[in-house]
Amino acid sequence: MLVVGPGNIATVRPVKVGDLQGGNWVILEGLKAGEKVITDGLQKVMPDKPVRIAKPGQPASAQAAGAQPAGPAGAPAPAQAKR
Repeated sequence: MLVVGPGNIATVRPVKVGDLQGGNWVILEGLKAGEKVITDGLQKVMPDKPVRIAKPGQPASAQAAGAQPAGPAGAPAPAQAKR
């Protein structure tokens, strides 16, 4: 999984994936509360390279990568996976 690290740098993060719920995978381990998970533009993202975070509602074509914050501490965070 890719997360947005310090300085808006894409960082690879190993995670433990749980069940699929409503089209989203549940992440059981590997994310901290408030971390931003890259969910869009993955074909353009390269680890250890800068990413630009889109504002809500901005089209994916106008961004290098989209990010979502991780769930609250102690709760599994849903992560979107495209098929």
